[in-house]
Amino acid sequence: MKREEDEILRTSFWSDPLNWLWHKPQEWRHRLRFWHNPAPGPEFEPVQDARGRTYWLRQSQSEIGEIGVWRLFYRGDQVGEANGLRFAGEANFDVGNLEIDPAHQGRSLGAVLLSRVEAEARRQGASLVTGRIVAKDAAAFPGLMAWYQAQGDDVQVVEAKPSRGGTHDVAQIRKGVERTC
Repeated sequence: MKREEDEILRTSFWSDPLNWLWHKPQEWRHRLRFWHNPAPGPEFEPVQDARGRTYWLRQSQSEIGEIGVWRLFYRGDQVGEANGLRFAGEANFDVGNLEIDPAHQGRSLGAVLLSRVEAEARRQGASLVTGRIVAKDAAAFPGLMAWYQAQGDDVQVVEAKPSRGGTHDVAQIRKGVERTC
């Protein structure tokens, strides 16, 4: 009897894993997300990393101005985030933050997020994507400036000086965005 139940359970899971996940108790859904990596919700878009693994991307807009937020998930956990802002009347779209969890770095996920930021800048009519690298990040990630340059960005090293919030900028990032008609 036990063997028949195991066979039914095994075949029902592999024949339709999503249906099986939603009809089992919550603890099974939690355990099985590590095997299956289902979409966290219908508003999530699948993206592939350099190794062919599927991640889930969600874009949301803030109610305050034109702030775009992109969050990247893998197996139910957030592993990356980018945000950008365009003030009314300005030609620049400013990247405020672009982070990938250290365990997921080196898989082209930063490039995926940066391309989404550039697409949003293009959609909003911006001609330039800008950002900055602060001293703390430059020290923690020595290859950060080289990474931005590899993405086609113009990285200009500036004299370390206090900026908004008491941080120190060490580089400014600029990239022209071609508009599509």
